[in-house]
Amino acid sequence: MEPTYFDDPRLGEIIQKRAYLNMLMHKLYQQEFKDIHLTRESGGLLFAIKKTNYNQTDLADLFHITQASLSGRIKRLERDGYLVRVTDPNDRRKYRLELTAKANQELDEVIGKMKKRNKQMFQGLNDEDFQEIIRIHEQVCHNLEAMIKGDADDQA
Repeated sequence: MEPTYFDDPRLGEIIQKRAYLNMLMHKLYQQEFKDIHLTRESGGLLFAIKKTNYNQTDLADLFHITQASLSGRIKRLERDGYLVRVTDPNDRRKYRLELTAKANQELDEVIGKMKKRNKQMFQGLNDEDFQEIIRIHEQVCHNLEAMIKGDADDQA
């Protein structure tokens, strides 16, 4: 018998399926966006800047990266013509990040393609399916958060 990390083989299957799903989505998006010159990380950062008023600390937390890594990404996006820094009129020591027309155009293209692909990807699922998937993910997230905080029962 093969050694396993799981007492219940269904757990291994779930983790395998989730990893396979992530890999397939990554391949699809790479294929779909090969003509767009943004990395997945850069596109995500531009999208967050477009949709939020987050400062650099918030953005670094959102993407689970250091301030230094974020600063490097921002500099590359500025250099490549996707971002500009605009001085805050209320506090000249601060600046806001704004997307350029180039960034907005590429993001709009990405969002349009993603909406189409997401619709195809979830074809055949009904409202109850979506609610059940959401419920299960919320429960697993809750369990993991409790484990991280040390609140989880080690007896499980």
